[in-house]
This record gives sequence, C-alpha cells and structure tokens, in this order.
Amino acid sequence: MNLKANQYHPPIVFHPGGTLEEKLEELGMDAQALAEATGLSEAEVSGILKGFVSITPDTAIRLEHVLGIPARFWLKMQEAWDEFHVV
Repeated sequence: MNLKANQYHPPIVFHPGGTLEEKLEELGMDAQALAEATGLSEAEVSGILKGFVSITPDTAIRLEHVLGIPARFWLKMQEAWDEFHVV
C-alpha cells in the first residue's frame, strides 16, 4: 500500500511583493524610485514589498508601464496568493 499517494502537499505560493523586490534589486531601484516612477505612494510600494498590500489592477498597470512586466503577471500572482491565504 502506497501511503504517499494520499498525502496532501500544498502548493508553494509567494506574495508578488517578493518577485517585485527581486526585480527592483536587478534594476538597481528602491521603493522610493519605483514610487516616483509609478505615481504610487512610497508607503504603498513598501507595503507591497513587505506583503501587506495587495496589487490592484491599477497598480499592476502602473508596474507594467515602468517595469515592462505584463499587468496580468502581477494580477495572477496576487490572485494565487489571495486564493491560497483565504482563511
């Protein structure tokens, strides 16, 4: 009997803020520079990077314009995070 076949292994889901932080590091940008480039507040950008603030459709579009990463990418990551962390 194979008991491993019946074990539950939840997916690994990351908040999009972690990916955003990696991209900013790659580009040599900080939260303040991203806030200025996107028109978002520095507090909002910081909250996203820390995983406390969700990426909205408006935010995703702003990120797309500045970073060149499609808004849909950010929204799918946020959707996966929200779905996985619903209580």
